[in-house]
Amino acid sequence: MKAEKICRKHSISPQTDYRWKSKYGGMDLKEAQRLRELERENGELKKLLADQLLYTLSESRVVFEDWRRYYNGERPHRSLDLQTPE
Repeated sequence: MKAEKICRKHSISPQTDYRWKSKYGGMDLKEAQRLRELERENGELKKLLADQLLYTLSESRVVFEDWRRYYNGERPHRSLDLQTPE
């Protein structure tokens, strides 16, 4: 049976078949399973990195807001004869 007929039978587009052949062609079953496992692990690591970056960003916002409050409201200003604005 030709590849086109098999793709049509299983509702797979020729582009998907071509992409799968280029990605998995020449691999045995163990290699394909290992590749799938590595891709899954890579996805999990990307999620962990994104979570860490979001945490770092939110922590940075808190630190910046604390600094901004101190800089604009609590520290002495020369224009106020070294008095605090509050």
